[in-house]
Amino acid sequence: MTSEQFVNHYPLLYHMAESGTWPSIRQRGLLSTLAVLDLVKVAPDLRTRLLTQRRAEIEEVKHPVLGSFRIRDQKPLKDSLLVLLC
Repeated sequence: MTSEQFVNHYPLLYHMAESGTWPSIRQRGLLSTLAVLDLVKVAPDLRTRLLTQRRAEIEEVKHPVLGSFRIRDQKPLKDSLLVLLC
């Protein structure tokens, strides 16, 4: 299926976000995990873990000025796929 066929077949897409996150999404946009970690400037070891290992539960990272960000889990993700991404 081409991108054009996909758009024609599914003209609307939705993203589910946690309750209370809309103000941050409206202000900064919908951020990827990588973008959140760049923004918050987490420690290198935590950054590596959050980007290379399956997150079984929601992880929260905090910034003293920007507040906290909850990084959603990856329960459906297969561990074998992470190897391909690294």
